[in-house]
Amino acid sequence: MQETAVGASKKPKKPLSHRRVILRRLYKNPQVIVGGSIILMFILVAVFASFIAPFDPYEQVMGRRLQEPCSEHIMGTDWLGRDLFSRLIYGTRVSISISLSATAIGAAAGILIGLMSGYYGKALDTIIMGIINIMMALPAIILALTLITILGTSTRNIIIAIAIFAIPTFARVTRGSVLGVKKLEYVDAARALGASDARIIFKHILPNISAPLIIQSTIYVASAVLIIAALSFLGMGVQPPTPEWGGILDGGREFFARASHIMIFPGLFILFLVVSINLLGDGLRDALEPKQTK
Repeated sequence: MQETAVGASKKPKKPLSHRRVILRRLYKNPQVIVGGSIILMFILVAVFASFIAPFDPYEQVMGRRLQEPCSEHIMGTDWLGRDLFSRLIYGTRVSISISLSATAIGAAAGILIGLMSGYYGKALDTIIMGIINIMMALPAIILALTLITILGTSTRNIIIAIAIFAIPTFARVTRGSVLGVKKLEYVDAARALGASDARIIFKHILPNISAPLIIQSTIYVASAVLIIAALSFLGMGVQPPTPEWGGILDGGREFFARASHIMIFPGLFILFLVVSINLLGDGLRDALEPKQTK
């Protein structure tokens, strides 16, 4: 009797939902914790830059130019006497806003193109993938430089150039995922019930291929940060006096022997942000696509 009572008191555990399983994997993944924490710190710095920066990033005081890091200016000053820490804080806002905007636009366009190409196939797929392959043959920085040369140097045009380069990557990832799921049973069932192509694509296919797209979006943000810095370093990106990490690096080249901190600190900001985004991307891959990481 006692054994029966004990057995009856033990209720079978409810299986965890797919969402909870993913959240548990994310919570237990050190890459997600470390990378996400650093990214959150950068986002908070960007949002509250006006409260964190101790000085006006545009204020020029020639009497304090090229100062080494000290108690007043913790990262020193630049060649025009501007506080370097304040400029890097405001530069965080510029880099994050441009990279997120460009990735969002490029991802939206690329995903839509990939959905059409993968779902309809045939001649449409051949034409689209031919154009995509040509675009992917061009290095990112060369394509961006070409577009900015044509469009002109402005923040809007930088976003457009980086977004256009993102389209082929997202289109290929989306197309490959669509080809893998469009012949599955639930898609055939939706089609048999009379669902329209738009409903099948956006209601049944897109939600089920979201994992690789989320991972790709995370990875591309890191690439966008590097492209923005490279364009500014080459003089084709964000124009002075707007504080941007690559532009600060470019301005500090001439003074590297006398004031190396002007190049060291922006480089560290770029390094930490890009590495943290890549860590988060790897952690998301482990959580969302565990079979591919084994």
